[in-house]
Amino acid sequence: VDYEVSRDCPAWAQPAELHGILTAQLQAARANFARREEELLADCDRWRSLARSLEADMAVVRQDAAEAEAAFDAEGRRAEEAEAEVEELRLEIGRARREAAERLAA
Repeated sequence: VDYEVSRDCPAWAQPAELHGILTAQLQAARANFARREEELLADCDRWRSLARSLEADMAVVRQDAAEAEAAFDAEGRRAEEAEAEVEELRLEIGRARREAAERLAA
């Protein structure tokens, strides 16, 4: 019977010794896998936490943007109202000048 020998197993090892060596290697690999799995799960938890934090920050940014847009729109309406008032005043001034010119001419 041929046994495939790990690089860590001496070629002279008997089947029982090979079994012990390979069992130890398997246990070490399982322990490393479990440790790495826990590290990756912890990394995932940190990324999820970061994503939740970024989502909360984005909600604040969206709210700020909505408020800024509303303020901009309100300012635009006030500017339009002021322009309309200025136009009304110009018309009034024009009428007053015409009336004054008519009175002076009469």
